[in-house]
Amino acid sequence: MDFVLSAEQEMLRDTARQYLDDKSASDWVRHLMETDAGFDADQWQAIAQMGWPSMHIPEEFGGAGFSIAEVNVLIEELGRRLLPSPFFATVVLGVNALLESGDRAMCERLLPSVASGELRLAVAHAERSGEWRPAAIQAAASRREGHFVLSGEKHYVIDGHTADQLLVSAVTDAGVTLFLVDPTADGVTAESVVTMDMTRKLATVKFTDVELPLDAVIGE
Repeated sequence: MDFVLSAEQEMLRDTARQYLDDKSASDWVRHLMETDAGFDADQWQAIAQMGWPSMHIPEEFGGAGFSIAEVNVLIEELGRRLLPSPFFATVVLGVNALLESGDRAMCERLLPSVASGELRLAVAHAERSGEWRPAAIQAAASRREGHFVLSGEKHYVIDGHTADQLLVSAVTDAGVTLFLVDPTADGVTAESVVTMDMTRKLATVKFTDVELPLDAVIGE
């Protein structure tokens, strides 16, 4: 496998490095670590204007249409400067979850706003055990007349207290199912938790009899 960067990828790396060297100094990182949100909204918009959230979103969904390799270039540079941002939760976890779901309608609904930086995502999957195996999921969504009712608790949700939308796994009659959940909906509470790595905020998100429309299901 060839791990040599192309000329285009080198240009992306150099541009990202120059920006982060200038805008992610250690005192700025420490400042963001101490905030409740853990990132700066204006800086996220500046990053969006450079096209980073859109990097591997297909052009048909408003993205730049590059590959995960270009995303990896950005991840490395973001890690080099430790910039706290919604990039990993939104672009790496959220976007990939949507693309892998094969749900074209949901991708059309969400990804253009992710690409523009308007929408931030968080994937709420792991529970108290910290395991990612489907068998470890205990959150459940039961189908009622015309809607689902979701109850359960998710732990270690990256940026779960600041995301605009949550992608939540829960057990249904069909097995483990992914749902789109509005964090402002009745019955949803998110609480930031103290972590060793303060550059990446984690949250515990609780769902108590949260009513979800049938079209909140992501994928088949």
